[in-house]
Amino acid sequence: MSMSHNQMAYAAIVSTLIFGSLFVGTTGFFQTSEGAGDYDSAVDDDLIGSGTDPTASTDSDNDGLPDRLEAQFGTDPNDEDTDKDGMLDGWEVQNGLNPLDNGESDDSENDPTDANSEDAEIQEETDSWPDPDDGPSGDPDRDGLINSVEQALGTDPMRADTDNDGLNDKWESQYSYEEITPAGNVTLFDPLSGNWGCLLLDAGTIQIMRDHFDGNDGRPEWDSLANPSGQHSCDMVLDTDSDGLANIEEEEYGTNPTLKDSDGDLLDDIV
Repeated sequence: MSMSHNQMAYAAIVSTLIFGSLFVGTTGFFQTSEGAGDYDSAVDDDLIGSGTDPTASTDSDNDGLPDRLEAQFGTDPNDEDTDKDGMLDGWEVQNGLNPLDNGESDDSENDPTDANSEDAEIQEETDSWPDPDDGPSGDPDRDGLINSVEQALGTDPMRADTDNDGLNDKWESQYSYEEITPAGNVTLFDPLSGNWGCLLLDAGTIQIMRDHFDGNDGRPEWDSLANPSGQHSCDMVLDTDSDGLANIEEEEYGTNPTLKDSDGDLLDDIV
């Protein structure tokens, strides 16, 4: 069965990601652990080739994808957006999207068959081409944010909760604001930061929230909400509008964590 050039290019991307992840998975521990497997730590290694060979890390179009990898993925090293979908090739590759697929069919201005993939390793794949989730209006993580917005925000298009604070990226981005305190300022509901152990969690607040998250009536226990370091996310556990609902509960109900009365019915959200 013959394959078109665009299918071959896509096969190159798929095979590269698969073999790359396998390599990292089997060797990453030894490369980053001192004394393990007789490998030196990779922390100080020149991983992108910027040492002896300056051309190895050249990025002619400044898209975040070095030229040597552009050839590997079949993208254009002189075009930051090969598939003309408004998203940088490097960002797409880094986040698991196909830089040759703009998610739209019958695109007269962009032809993925122009990609140079003659040396690509071909493997069976069932993904359709084009895939709407690879385009700017796609939402592969189903968090309500399309890919073009995820790129603008810096969030991960493959994860609905980029900062692992238990809150949906779109929900957080809608309510992000800066809390100003004498001890310093905190940006709450930043989808890129869970504000783990932030200064707003003083001893008194922690005790209030510990009493709230008591494991009763469907509420989780306080300790179960901590990260592996034992810290809690201010974005998750605080009750920023003092309506009796913690932020994680506001997210669950779809209410506004900055307003006691989200729907304007003169009743607090908790009622």
